[in-house]
Amino acid sequence: MTSLSSSQNDLGHFTGGECRLRFEERFAKHVGTEHAVAVSSGAMGLQLVIRALGLQGEVIVPAFIAATSIDALIAAGVTPILADLHPNTLTVDPQDVARKITLRTEALIVAHTAGHPADVIALQQLSEEHGLRLIEECGGGVGAAIDEHRVGSFEIGCFSLDASSAVTTGEGGMIATSDDELAQALRELAGYETNTTTSPGFECRMADLNAAVGSMQLGQLEDNNRKRRQHVASLRERLQGLEELRLPLERPGTTHVYQRFYCQVRDSDRDSWVAELQRRGIDAQKAPQPIHQQAKYRQQGFHAYPLPATDDFSATALSLPVFPEMTAEQLERLGTAVIETATRVARETPTAAELLEWWQSS
Repeated sequence: MTSLSSSQNDLGHFTGGECRLRFEERFAKHVGTEHAVAVSSGAMGLQLVIRALGLQGEVIVPAFIAATSIDALIAAGVTPILADLHPNTLTVDPQDVARKITLRTEALIVAHTAGHPADVIALQQLSEEHGLRLIEECGGGVGAAIDEHRVGSFEIGCFSLDASSAVTTGEGGMIATSDDELAQALRELAGYETNTTTSPGFECRMADLNAAVGSMQLGQLEDNNRKRRQHVASLRERLQGLEELRLPLERPGTTHVYQRFYCQVRDSDRDSWVAELQRRGIDAQKAPQPIHQQAKYRQQGFHAYPLPATDDFSATALSLPVFPEMTAEQLERLGTAVIETATRVARETPTAAELLEWWQSS
């Protein structure tokens, strides 16, 4: 408890809001906005933003996004319209977003997949051309940047600070903005101040104890992100030239923080890769299902239009474990396991010529 106690002395007591106010101040400074409003979860933060902006129509959102974000949008009374990923960057495709803008569209939501900044500049231009609000869903992108601008700083940034985030408060979220009126409305809706808005308020404040933990985590963020990037560079060097895997790209001018290290398998079965790597003690995982593939949302019509790049990513994506505390030995073991898995899976996967021969003989 030594570090927690010292944080208490630095930030104030765990009651009265001192820790939370200090955490908000530090977070806003980190992102580069005038305000940050702490809330009980990232999904709750997104819902508050929609209500504070008074949105009621359609919002365009990536198909590859957390289900809790979609639920928050529906709960706030807007209609999510799914956009496809760009096949190279694996972030939302601005051209597909442009195709889906209608007279009912009120906002664009951009997610930074696995910590890779999306093309916010192109989406910002679209939002300005059509008079739309731009909201960044920054769950995996804390610390990521486009040029010198941190994600979440372009208009409105919603951050999830749950256990999977690079900055965790255990459970919680943060909204970043430089809009004074919006920040005030958000504080009222979250229950920090008397609600004078026309929208019902919520009890979704962040507890001071959670804020104290988050503040300590924020202090370690830059060092942890630097270590992640170093580990990824080492892993790239080891796996470069492995034809069976497509390694993630990093758009020029961006800083990818690799909250997840997603590769895509080529010409073989992704599930076989996962099974073999797990057999070798590697915590490899499939990517989560995109929204339109989940039964709950299919029943609501979210599968009504094609999303080919998202479907391809869902079928081929492989998440490899990369974390700040990794040792050189662990990185070496991971690289060896991936290379040996590629050889084994390739032997078990029939070639096109073998499939043709089997078909002709059957």
